[in-house]
Amino acid sequence: MPPSHDSTPLLTPADAKQLMDLCQQGKLYEIEEWIGAGKSLQVPPECKTTPLQIAMDRGFHSLVVLLARSDVGQKAKNDALLRAVSTRNLEFVELLLKHAADFSSVPFSDVLLSWDPSLIRFFLERGADFITGAPFAKAFAAKVRTALRPFLECTRNHPEAATELQKQADAALRYFCDAGNEKWVSLMLWAGADPRTEGPSLGDPDDTEYYTTALRQASYKANIKILKLLKLQPDRDNLSELIRHSAMFGGIEAVSYLLQLGANLNDKPNGGSSALDGSLWNLGFDRVPPFYRKRLRALYEVRASLDLIQKLVEHGALWRPSDIHALNSLRRTLFACEPIVITELLKILRKHEACSEEIAHHLLRTARMQQHLAPVESRLPRWSGKNLQKPSDGSRKRDTPASKRKSPEPPSPSYQLLRKYNRDLLYDEAWKQPIWTLAKKYGISDVGLAKACRKLGVPLPGLGYWAKKTAGKKVPKRPPLLALAAARG
Repeated sequence: MPPSHDSTPLLTPADAKQLMDLCQQGKLYEIEEWIGAGKSLQVPPECKTTPLQIAMDRGFHSLVVLLARSDVGQKAKNDALLRAVSTRNLEFVELLLKHAADFSSVPFSDVLLSWDPSLIRFFLERGADFITGAPFAKAFAAKVRTALRPFLECTRNHPEAATELQKQADAALRYFCDAGNEKWVSLMLWAGADPRTEGPSLGDPDDTEYYTTALRQASYKANIKILKLLKLQPDRDNLSELIRHSAMFGGIEAVSYLLQLGANLNDKPNGGSSALDGSLWNLGFDRVPPFYRKRLRALYEVRASLDLIQKLVEHGALWRPSDIHALNSLRRTLFACEPIVITELLKILRKHEACSEEIAHHLLRTARMQQHLAPVESRLPRWSGKNLQKPSDGSRKRDTPASKRKSPEPPSPSYQLLRKYNRDLLYDEAWKQPIWTLAKKYGISDVGLAKACRKLGVPLPGLGYWAKKTAGKKVPKRPPLLALAAARG
């Protein structure tokens, strides 16, 4: 057999056409004479096929044997081997390998994508590389069922490669959780995929910034059926994180399921709910039409988000913005909604005491917001008997002359309230720790303690005070503790 190399001179376009015409017609003896005359068999790169591939496509077995053992070039043999795999022709695969085709030139993923069990087994028995390029993961993504059994056999027969094989199964599981394919999620779990491992999903860059888990992908999609298939374990899984993802994308059914499992809603360091933050964020994206016009979102367009918010606050979720940026973000979202949407949102928060009066006033205090809410001023909910659109206690209108400003009236708390709390101690404690931390000491909610402080005339730090202090920024001085008026019996 002549040596196979790619240094043989290329045929001219005319000679290449003549040779391929002979292959198309199966002229075995003419091609033997061609080879005997020492003519080249290598066609120029502009040709879309090769004589060997033509012979294979036409099914001329003897011609394939003749060309394979001749000097058609290593690349031509390797390309023909890949064609034999894609056409599931095991006979030609064996023949080409016998005549110096490179076994490693065919990615094992292409073998798996052939769906042919005999081909898959043939390559595995000869030491195919089933790790490089994650071939099993690619086959699973293409829903190749015939790859499942070979995968399990490789896992069982090659314990040294178990870790790398596990990574491929886990990546495929993340992919199907994201795609919402319940059938293949079940199959990957049956194959041993772990929904809790972190790693890239198929198609994502192998960068830790993009790492995720199957549980997170299912919660992002708020797919309750897949979440149930993954069999969450409250003592092991971070349900607070999962419910935040589902709430962020408006998955009320998934949120309800996670609440049944005992997800902790108020998981933020300040005692607020990240899930509620997520649902408020989703308020700006609920049912946005594909060709969105610049108009205010109507109540019916955000009803699903409001229902989700109500579900969360009914289960005790508290809205406590982490900083002024979070407050501003919601304010911008509300500017894009009709005023009635804002009143409905505030009614929900007020009814379930999901946010304090101070936060509500901070949300609505800007002139632009007051102008936006002017048509529904009478419908705004009230905290402490005062309409939210009015300036909060202690605030002053900028256009009021200093000489005409009234001095603040001293508080007049009830006798029972004075017996329950020490004003001086409460004043001192309120400026040493956040109200939500102090409230635990008194066994009361932070909303309730803030209300008691107002009645007692104990000033509290404003929104963002503790975040600024933690960051080492300048914070306002605490106001003095005013004297009390005569206590009411």
